[in-house]
Amino acid sequence: MVYLDQRGCGRSEVSTSGNYSLERMVEDIEAIRHALGVERIYLLAHSFGGVIAVNYAKKYPDHLFGLILANSTLDLNSSLEDQIGHVNQLIHSNFKVVARDSILATFSLARRALSAKILGQKQKRLKCQFWSLWVKRIMLLG
Repeated sequence: MVYLDQRGCGRSEVSTSGNYSLERMVEDIEAIRHALGVERIYLLAHSFGGVIAVNYAKKYPDHLFGLILANSTLDLNSSLEDQIGHVNQLIHSNFKVVARDSILATFSLARRALSAKILGQKQKRLKCQFWSLWVKRIMLLG
């Protein structure tokens, strides 16, 4: 069994060319199959790996014994829209996709807003912890 983290994820290194295209990731799988010297493989995919695996199967059907999809994303646009909805619920925002070609841009805005909210909450907690420690120190000195 060979475990692959797609480019720029997990233990994989970042792409020196900055190429994170779907086509490049499909070719990464093909390069590994070729390097292993095997004619056909079983391909197990999880999450976004499902998009990559299905595209690999489309391009290289003769190189597969089978395709196993575990909790996989097959429709990226639908997945991004769902995630935008979850962000809206979490931070009580109202991000909306106005056109199919704006899904990624809207998702990026929603993700940044969520990150800012989380960072803001962490900063508040750190300030409270700092003041709590400062007060305890003053009490110990006094």
